[in-house]
Amino acid sequence: MAKFEKYTKDIEKAEKKLAKLRKAKEKEENKLLLQIAKNYVKLRRLENPEMSYDEILEYQKLEFEDLEANLSNNATDEEIEKVEDTEPEQNNYEEPVGFGSFE
Repeated sequence: MAKFEKYTKDIEKAEKKLAKLRKAKEKEENKLLLQIAKNYVKLRRLENPEMSYDEILEYQKLEFEDLEANLSNNATDEEIEKVEDTEPEQNNYEEPVGFGSFE
């Protein structure tokens, strides 16, 4: 029983550590996304200095919607290919006529 309790505590410690690592990873990802957004705005301002931040945001939303639509179409195409690949082959075997049970 002592081993079971020890393993349970070890599992709990590992789960806590994993949760902390996930939070740290999410925090770092958010920092990177923020930096990407800042760089994106700087790039758009360099390309077209007259664009306001709202216009840049609207432009980015449109690009994001286009990207989502393309990804959705690609995912649908991949699902169709998977279904076509996994369809069972039709068995063209037909029972001969007249060979039933003899009574």
